[in-house]
Amino acid sequence: MKNIKIFFTGIFFLLFATVYALEEVYMNQNNLQNFLDDFISKVELKEEQLNRAVWILETTGSKDAASLVGSLSSELKILFSDKDIYEKLVSFDMREDLDHLLKRQIHILINAFKANMLPKELLEDISTKEASLNQMYANFRAKIDGKVYTENALRDILKEEKSVDLRKKAWDASKIVGVELAPKIVELVHLRNKAAKSLGYENYFDMMLDLSDINKTKLLKTGNQHIQEGNIWGDKFWGVCLKTGIGKNYLGILIMEIRKILM
Repeated sequence: MKNIKIFFTGIFFLLFATVYALEEVYMNQNNLQNFLDDFISKVELKEEQLNRAVWILETTGSKDAASLVGSLSSELKILFSDKDIYEKLVSFDMREDLDHLLKRQIHILINAFKANMLPKELLEDISTKEASLNQMYANFRAKIDGKVYTENALRDILKEEKSVDLRKKAWDASKIVGVELAPKIVELVHLRNKAAKSLGYENYFDMMLDLSDINKTKLLKTGNQHIQEGNIWGDKFWGVCLKTGIGKNYLGILIMEIRKILM
């Protein structure tokens, strides 16, 4: 009889411990979900404000809109640079009792934080330059023989115009925006690379691939393979044809030259 009591007492305590452990896991996951809901709601609000400001900037090109976009973009980045929140996420990520969905959310958030764990001044500088480029692009108007054309008008010419000469002029005019923006783009690239290097990456490109869970080696290998396999006519610009060996890969050379400028 005594042994039976001991047996059932042991079973009771085992069940109690199991229920308590499950309840603790539930409470922990519930607390984490509340934490995520609170933080994500702040991000959603800021992103909505930013997207509305970007719409105004791209449809008006106004200086005030560019300033607002820069400020809101900076505020959004700063949300993802809070060290206390980042440390909480890292501690949550180390736990093994979370379901896969919560784990994935935490992983994505941690990567978003990693890209923004920078000095506030640097985040603001990047946001300001990005907004300035958006404003320049929104206000750009191409010219053909001194006449100003909108982007839609240029597209109509390229789509419907029978004159090869006019289509060529429209094409060339549409590319002038790149010439005008190039110096500012290079400045932004250097600034982004500076930020990436401070976080331990060689450059911004490598950082964004890593934080997007993309394997750089596999990505480049796959891209090169598709370019080569698709070059069955031996186009020298795109690369060397695997079947014929024809081609000079001018595209690859051009990309390397651009890479040197941007590094």
